[in-house]
Amino acid sequence: MLMGDWGSDSKKNKYNPLPPAWQQNAVNKNDILNFNRNQLQNQYGGDFSAWTPENSGIYNYNQSSGTTTNSRDGNGSDSGNGSSSSAANYYAAMLAQVQAAQDAAARRAEELARQKQEAAQAAYDKNMGYLNEAYANRNNLLQQNYNDALAQLQASYDSGARGVNQNADSAQQQAYINYMMSKRDLPQALVAQGLTGGMSESALAGMYNSYGNNRNSIDRGRNDSLATLLDTLNSNRSSALQSYNSQLSADDQQKMAYQLQLEQALANGSADILQNKYDTLQNLDNTYTQQMLALQQAQAEAAAKAASRSYSSGGGNSSVSTSQGGTDITKTPVFNKVKTMFDNGADTQSVVTELESKFGMSAEEIQALINGYFGV
Repeated sequence: MLMGDWGSDSKKNKYNPLPPAWQQNAVNKNDILNFNRNQLQNQYGGDFSAWTPENSGIYNYNQSSGTTTNSRDGNGSDSGNGSSSSAANYYAAMLAQVQAAQDAAARRAEELARQKQEAAQAAYDKNMGYLNEAYANRNNLLQQNYNDALAQLQASYDSGARGVNQNADSAQQQAYINYMMSKRDLPQALVAQGLTGGMSESALAGMYNSYGNNRNSIDRGRNDSLATLLDTLNSNRSSALQSYNSQLSADDQQKMAYQLQLEQALANGSADILQNKYDTLQNLDNTYTQQMLALQQAQAEAAAKAASRSYSSGGGNSSVSTSQGGTDITKTPVFNKVKTMFDNGADTQSVVTELESKFGMSAEEIQALINGYFGV
């Protein structure tokens, strides 16, 4: 073999490896850089597409026989010893940086989650405060409305009962006046009929019994009216209580539904403030208030009906006007006499006797004066 053959290009290429990466052209450098990025990604995972070995002078590339590491030191000279160790340290540092970045991102995510949950908790606490305040005010309004309704029912009953008693008392007075007038005129009537002795006593007894029956009839009417009025009151009270309790139960269920919504919002991390939504809950439902008003109206009508009932006194004069012949009898001097007697404690019989004996007044006139005094 000629010596010149050793200097041929084919011989040189056979025994001399490729030049180091820093001595290759730009295309080969990029290929090696991409290869190293793929190696890192396959071994460690993650994204190494932007990785570069800045200032390291270390490159790894794969040959057909395996992985070969070539390196260059800071002076540009080749160094075969320690290049693998330097590369491993560099990759470890790179992985530490990646891990640190991931840890920082995780901490930021945790902090954002914590802040979001704190905001949701603060919103939940505020919303629950608004909700509790709204229903507390609503409950106070409901209680006040219920108490007012009961007071109005009682007031209507009292008004009706006063009317019943006034009418019954007036009828009792009229019955008594009729009895006294009849008793006064009885002797003259018996004489005119030629009746004397036992007949006179029998007629007087019959007259007294009739008067007693009239009084009993008036009292029965009074008691019936008062009992009916009281039954109406108790019925309306019971209905009012039922409506009140039903509204309380409905409010509790509605509040629980709102609270469940707030708890769900808290779980979802919602930080919405809902004050305006809950402020509207302080007003009572129109259906409930209309029910209460209907009960009050029914009681008022029952009271008016009871107060307008008349009671027969047995003489046909259960109602006598205070206006006699165009003159208001309560404006006359004799009315002042009646008023003075009653104010000083005189009973009805004394007043009747006084008006009959000293003023010669009829039963109708006496009744009108007495009615005028009692405001009937």
